[in-house]
Amino acid sequence: MAPDARRAAIIRAVTPLLLEHGATVTSRQLADAAGIAEGTIFRAFGDKESLIAAVLAAHRDGGELRAELDAIPDDLAVDDTIGRILEVLVDRMSTIVRLAIALGRPGPPHGRGHPDHAEMVARSRELVAAIAAILERHADELTAPPEVVAHYLRMSATAAALPHLHPGMEFTVPDLSTLVREGVVRR
Repeated sequence: MAPDARRAAIIRAVTPLLLEHGATVTSRQLADAAGIAEGTIFRAFGDKESLIAAVLAAHRDGGELRAELDAIPDDLAVDDTIGRILEVLVDRMSTIVRLAIALGRPGPPHGRGHPDHAEMVARSRELVAAIAAILERHADELTAPPEVVAHYLRMSATAAALPHLHPGMEFTVPDLSTLVREGVVRR
């Protein structure tokens, strides 16, 4: 297996363990979860901390998210397209939030003065553009431009992934989909 593919497979395999146990997990447990020798982790990542950082970076990276969005079939009805976009976004954002909480590592600051601010803004714009491109096929069925609806979907998914914003209330993808659709879909 190529080194990048091996690293990606390890990241996928250890993510559930990190979600369950956080940073207290041992490198032996991580290796067992990935079905590899402990030394393979050290060869692939250097140390446990580097593996944890790689897991967070992989889930924050937009590549897999874009691939999931690009895989949404073109022939879905507008309601199903909106629901599928929300499923992808809520799943990804919830995983990132749960990992950050389990590992005790909040996301990077988003302030203008942060060195990564411009990159974060660019990634956000790319994500909205990707969602808008999917929605473009339904533009005549929407009461707002696809880019605006893309922002609605992203905001809804982000809020759903942050449990402290709605204590005691869980918003499901169907709930969010109905909320957005009822405001943006011509009936």
